[in-house]
Amino acid sequence: HTMYVTATPAPPIPKVEGKLKIAITAAPFITVPPSHYGGAEIIIYDLAESLAKMGHDVTVFAADGSNVPGCKVVEYGPPVEKVKVNWAEAEKKAYDVYKDQLDEFDIINDHTWFGYPYLSKVKNPKLKIIHTHHGHLNWKSKPPGIDKLNLVAISDFMVSVYKNQGFTSKRVYNGVNMERYPFKAEKGDRLLYVGRFSKFKQPHVAIEVAKRLDMEIDLLGGTFVDDKTYLNMVREMVVGYPKAKMYEDAPHEKKLELMQNAKALIFGS
Repeated sequence: HTMYVTATPAPPIPKVEGKLKIAITAAPFITVPPSHYGGAEIIIYDLAESLAKMGHDVTVFAADGSNVPGCKVVEYGPPVEKVKVNWAEAEKKAYDVYKDQLDEFDIINDHTWFGYPYLSKVKNPKLKIIHTHHGHLNWKSKPPGIDKLNLVAISDFMVSVYKNQGFTSKRVYNGVNMERYPFKAEKGDRLLYVGRFSKFKQPHVAIEVAKRLDMEIDLLGGTFVDDKTYLNMVREMVVGYPKAKMYEDAPHEKKLELMQNAKALIFGS
């Protein structure tokens, strides 16, 4: 038996008949696309580029240095690139730059953490906003005066999490540009962890799995974390296990190389 399925080329992106003017708002922490580590940012990049190829008029509001082919990019300030800052304040500062432009769009797809564009909908109820959330929702209540959030979750699990918090959402999986991940049938013997070096993602569990199996492991991820003590603990675990290697904030090319050659991927979260 084989674990592999036959890969087929991606179908061409269809042109649409009705052209929409679409705004996509990104959080101010990392550029679109990311220069090194970045999760939501590469998803935003692929989404915006694909919508533009479909024939839509797409504007991306993002940090300085962002660039998306076929799209207008409105820069609202340098990327924060830090975790231990006031995230709400950083997003409000970015929102203040572009808020007066939101009335121009047929639809706004918001990818920020705090959903400031909803403030514009309070002033102009005709605005159509979809909010895609890429993690845990730390909102205590709905924005005032907004009955329908049009909240998008990226997995069924997150739909259930938001439901337990009192928010209704629908699941739409992230689109992934598979051309960026060419398949390789021949694999090596090393395990691989890919993800931010945060405690809730549990890279320490991946190391423990490798140790129990007496296997080599590579750990690749971002140091865009708030718990530097935990990050240093993972570094020490890697130093203490000769069969482990750690790649911090590595570019896509390195991630692709390791993924193509990995025996198996280990996700502790």
